[in-house]
Amino acid sequence: MFRVRLRFPIAVATAVTVALCIAGPASAHIHTDPEEVKAGTSNAVGFVIEHGCDGSPTTKVELQLPDGVTAISAEDQAGFTASVDGQVVTFDGGTLPDGTEQAFTVTFTAPTEAGTIDIPLIQTCEEGSTDWIEPEVEGEPEPEHPAPQLAIAANPDATTTTTAAETTTTGAAPTSTAAPETTTSTTAVEVAVDDEDDDSSSNTALIVGIAAAVIVLVVGGGVRYARSKKSDGTPEDPAPEDTPADPTA
Repeated sequence: MFRVRLRFPIAVATAVTVALCIAGPASAHIHTDPEEVKAGTSNAVGFVIEHGCDGSPTTKVELQLPDGVTAISAEDQAGFTASVDGQVVTFDGGTLPDGTEQAFTVTFTAPTEAGTIDIPLIQTCEEGSTDWIEPEVEGEPEPEHPAPQLAIAANPDATTTTTAAETTTTGAAPTSTAAPETTTSTTAVEVAVDDEDDDSSSNTALIVGIAAAVIVLVVGGGVRYARSKKSDGTPEDPAPEDTPADPTA
């Protein structure tokens, strides 16, 4: 029983020692702070340097942000002067002692797509340099000098807004298009019917008017003729019974 109890603490101590040996080099890598940002948002991200180059102080830090990262800017810090040239950010002119941790902060807008991006970084020291540019490949051993990584998280707010706008735009178009077509078609039919009714009514009225005018002219002419006969003294034709008998009868 004593041997079992003694063996367990020794095993634990051995495991802890191995873990610390593995974690030691990993913790010396360049890492980002924060390690994750939301897609399409503006953030200040620090690139944390924890040590120099084999004991030599750091004098320059250069990093290259990938395409899709926009609105890049940086400010002077810890005695270093910051400059931006396209996607490359440089911190130069200062001295960071070995073993002193320092975050070199860069502000930028993250890509709009979720995923993980590598940000190659070159650390120059008074003696030598370290190129943190090796990509990490899933399923393969971690490289000796991996490039700093930044996780880009999906942005639900941006996705929801975009989807709603697309839905609204798509749904409104058919309604707007269909309405004028229906109105135009109905109006055309109504106008055609009204035109036919108006033409028929106009023709009927014209015929009736002409007939009435003819009747009025005929009757009026007869009346004027009769009146003119009376006024000039012309005797009317005698009635049959007033006709005198023939003397020779």
